[in-house]
Amino acid sequence: MIIMNRLNDSQEYDSVSWYTKIGRLKRAYESLTDLDLNYTQGQKESMIEALMAKLSISKKEIVAVMDKVRPLR
Repeated sequence: MIIMNRLNDSQEYDSVSWYTKIGRLKRAYESLTDLDLNYTQGQKESMIEALMAKLSISKKEIVAVMDKVRPLR
C-alpha cells in the first residue's frame, strides 16, 4: 500500500494528485515498485534519496518527472 499525506512541508497533495505523480514515475522508470514509492509523512527526502540511488538520477530529474516538466541541465 502506498501512503502519501504530504509531498513537502509547505504544499499538500490529495491522494489523486499523489497517484498521478507516482504513476508518472512508474511509467518513466518501470523498475520502480510500490515499495520504492512508499512515503511516510516527514520522510520525503529519504524516499527521494532512495529513488536517486536506485535510478542513478538527480533529485531535479525525479521532481521533474513527478511534476511533468523537463529538467534543465
